[in-house]
Amino acid sequence: MSSTTVPRLAIIIAILVALLLVLPGLVIDLWWFREVGYEVVFTRSLFTRLILFVAVSGVAGTVLAANLAFAQRGALPEPVLVRFGDMPSPVDLSGVLKRFSLPVTIGLSLVMGLGAMA
Repeated sequence: MSSTTVPRLAIIIAILVALLLVLPGLVIDLWWFREVGYEVVFTRSLFTRLILFVAVSGVAGTVLAANLAFAQRGALPEPVLVRFGDMPSPVDLSGVLKRFSLPVTIGLSLVMGLGAMA
């Protein structure tokens, strides 16, 4: 397996587990709302929560990405190198921070969207 296959596989497994945990509750709620004749209320509340998730995640992601871009615009001309223990070559700390800024932004914006949706 290549190094890019492992994170993709982990993401796919995480999505499947999340669906398996959420889907039964949604189906049960749908059945109950159908039984009492209020399926419209269920679909509207579900749609509203989805719109809130998308809107808050989008705004939060945009603000966080702009903030990180603004903070990293004055990056040092020379990389910050840190040597850990007996490692033969030092680690470029500024490069690592730039590399992880996008996944952190996406993760935090999704968490904020989930919080708004709850």
